Amino acid sequence: MKTTLEKVIACAIVVVIVIGLAYIYYIQTSPEISEEYESWTVSIYCEDYLFKNFTVKDLKSNFELMKVTLDVHGEQRTYEGFKLADILYNCGIPYAPWVVVIGADGYTVELQWENVTNAVLSIIYHDPEGGIRYDPPRLVGENIRHSRWVKMVATIKTVWLLKVFSPDRSISFTLSGYHGLSSLMALGTKTITVEYHGETVSFTGVPLTTVISQIEDNFSNIEKIIVRAWDDYQIEITNMSALENSILAVIPGKSPLRLVSSTLSKKYWVCGVSEIEIVLYSQ
Repeated sequence: MKTTLEKVIACAIVVVIVIGLAYIYYIQTSPEISEEYESWTVSIYCEDYLFKNFTVKDLKSNFELMKVTLDVHGEQRTYEGFKLADILYNCGIPYAPWVVVIGADGYTVELQWENVTNAVLSIIYHDPEGGIRYDPPRLVGENIRHSRWVKMVATIKTVWLLKVFSPDRSISFTLSGYHGLSSLMALGTKTITVEYHGETVSFTGVPLTTVISQIEDNFSNIEKIIVRAWDDYQIEITNMSALENSILAVIPGKSPLRLVSSTLSKKYWVCGVSEIEIVLYSQ
């Protein structure tokens, strides 16, 4: 018969063995998170304009980590990461016609917006055997072919689309592509000073009159200007003073293209301008 002391010792040995095995499993399945991994940086651009940089540590601090299970060559694989659309929204980019994702090795994938909404920047991979691997950000997605997933994402570039048109004249021009905003600003810029959140702030952008003159340079023919955002929010400008004191500005981290005015109240500043309609007086 075992004494009480022997039983206690035997139980203690079992507990130690169980804890040891659990610790070994933990070490094997939960590798240390390196400083290099935490400091990996993803740069977000709207065309040529840098909007924000995010390290992996920043992503974990600012966004909700989500788990997705995706089909990879007929097998289910689980990843944890962050919604790409949420990251872009945080940068002031609520929408983009298309998005370009670039890996550290230069591998590049272009996504239309409907694919962006389902895309995830994964930072954790769950091995089928139960292990965990911490990876630099990887683009994955349910509607993105596995061959188009991007490892070690370093840069994400969005583009913007601006259409300026006059239905009365059936004339329009569209700025788009990787340097559309730069082409717009190349028309010439000016700086205006406004009261913004209780402070005097200067904004630089292309004058609204310069943009309109690409279609109609006789302003006496213009009845009104309709400025529309990507989500169809719109304002109408009929006052010539407001027209002359308004600009379209790129504000990194806030908006790809924003109507800013020293005459119009801030509530009329349109974020994400995508269309400008020029309505002429009836002849």
